[in-house]
Amino acid sequence: MSSHDDATTTPPDTRTGLSRLRPHQLAIVLGLGIAVFTAVSGIVPQITGWKNDNAIHRTVFVNVPDPLVVA
Repeated sequence: MSSHDDATTTPPDTRTGLSRLRPHQLAIVLGLGIAVFTAVSGIVPQITGWKNDNAIHRTVFVNVPDPLVVA
């Protein structure tokens, strides 16, 4: 015979939908975002043919095949 009333207890927290973003998930998302940006910034110039036609410029990848530049 308990004086505790089960009807007045609060139900457990049952969140539906998106839950709160935890710090380790934020770090993973940030790392993936930086990786995607880096990959895209290396691939897009190869596809679009961005070249520097100035008389004085620094050649970054000389005689390196495009697949190795991307890797």
